[in-house]
Amino acid sequence: MGYRVSKDGEIICDTAEEAIALARAMAGPSGRSRSLSRKGGEQAGRWDATRYRDFMSLIKGKQKDFLETLLENPHGKTDSALRHTLRLKSNNALAGVTAGLSKNAKKIGMDSNEVFTKEKLMVNDERVLEYKVADNFRGITEEVGRGKDK
Repeated sequence: MGYRVSKDGEIICDTAEEAIALARAMAGPSGRSRSLSRKGGEQAGRWDATRYRDFMSLIKGKQKDFLETLLENPHGKTDSALRHTLRLKSNNALAGVTAGLSKNAKKIGMDSNEVFTKEKLMVNDERVLEYKVADNFRGITEEVGRGKDK
C-alpha cells in the first residue's frame, strides 16, 4: 500500500484502490470509523467529561454563542447566518471566533475539527461556508450537559 503523509497531516494515496484499502485498514471491525459514537459500546473519540468541562471553562462570549448556535442547529449554519446571529460584521470577525475556539481546543489537547467542522459549498452560484458541530462533541455535550453538571 503506497501513501504519503504531508507535513500538515494529510494522507496522500497514489491510487484510488490504495485509498480504499487504507480506509478499510483504518476502519473498525464493523467497517465504520472507530471514533464515531458511543452507542453500542464503541469508542466516542477523545472527548470525556473532564476534557469537556475543561474546554467549556475556557470559552466565553461569542465562542460560547457560536457553539450554542451550532448545537441548536444539527444540520449546520452558513457563515452569513452565523454572522447575523452573533452580530458580526464580516467573515474576518467570524474567523476570529473560530480561531479562538481552535486555540482553546489545543489547550486541552484537542483539534478544532473535534469541536466543529467547516465546509465550502455553492448555494445559488455563491460560495458559502457551512459550519456544523462535530458529532463526538455533540455526543459529549448531550451526555455531560452544556457546561452544567447533571
